[in-house]
Amino acid sequence: MEEIQVNHPGYDITSIDAYNQPRFIEVKSFTGIWDSRNPAQMTKREFETAREKGDKYWLYIVEKVESEDFRIHCICDPARQVDAYLFDHGWINLSETNDEL
Repeated sequence: MEEIQVNHPGYDITSIDAYNQPRFIEVKSFTGIWDSRNPAQMTKREFETAREKGDKYWLYIVEKVESEDFRIHCICDPARQVDAYLFDHGWINLSETNDEL
């Protein structure tokens, strides 16, 4: 999954829901649990596709994927539910310090 997929459509699965409507599903999985130390991350392409597809786009997060007691969390329209952005320490390489300003 670390490989860059040039023609990746921004989701993993296309499905049809109970109302015969398309559902575009992005799957994120964890061998452990989904928590603040293990966030589900979307690529720019995935997020843009989620914005474009709206309520037809679903994010499925699978916890304990290798266990019999796995759990699937399904989030409809994740892009429209974002109300904040987190700039974690990974942004440091893109920053300018006060010494450089």
